[in-house]
Amino acid sequence: MLSCEDNLNSPVHTDPDLKANSKVLIELFSNVMCVACVQSANYCDDITYLRGVTINDTNVITINIHTSLFPGDPFYAFNNSMNGSREDYYNVLFNPAGYLMGSIMTSPFSTEQWTNQVNQRLNKTNSISILLSNIVDTLSRTGNLSITIGQVDGLSNSDLKLYAVVTESNLYFNSPNGKTNYNNILRQMLNGYNGEDVTISPGQPVSIIKEYTLDSRIILKNSQIIVFIQNNSSKEILGVDKIKILH
Repeated sequence: MLSCEDNLNSPVHTDPDLKANSKVLIELFSNVMCVACVQSANYCDDITYLRGVTINDTNVITINIHTSLFPGDPFYAFNNSMNGSREDYYNVLFNPAGYLMGSIMTSPFSTEQWTNQVNQRLNKTNSISILLSNIVDTLSRTGNLSITIGQVDGLSNSDLKLYAVVTESNLYFNSPNGKTNYNNILRQMLNGYNGEDVTISPGQPVSIIKEYTLDSRIILKNSQIIVFIQNNSSKEILGVDKIKILH
């Protein structure tokens, strides 16, 4: 995998038009050998395709992370250290496992129960808002990601981590579990497997420019960058947004 430059420069305080939103992140841990994983993966696909699964599918963002719990998974092997770091962070012991804004979802998977959990969270407002813009050179596969984050609820938070990750969709693999098309697969982490420390104060938005180089195996037109802020100790995700690599 190509390395990416970590360019979290000294934050610049700005005054952007940051607004509260209710976007949510589902991290789905699964494996191509896991028959029980197909239903949850298809569920997340239906949300991605905006099929009206939740009260607001457009505000649901998914990262599909493949695990080491069954051998022979090519999506896990794509970068086992990266996938393993997220698996270890949550101490994932079974597949499928879903985490909604950092909190584990009902197990075993249930369409009704997962939808109820997502809808309840969609009715809440995030405490951190994120604005993204991205410029990429398709020949050199280098880019500049502009991230603006702000505390919109007036409260202070500490022990925060900023994550910037690349996911890819429309990946074909004839899996032993019967699934062949995969979406929102974790492919690259632009600022380290453990994220970056970030400090955000109420009323003082922070702008960060992230320079990156994309792995040569990633198809740009099928990919997006997801940025989220997570409390490292409680694991609660306080804000999330996404942007396509190619507009």
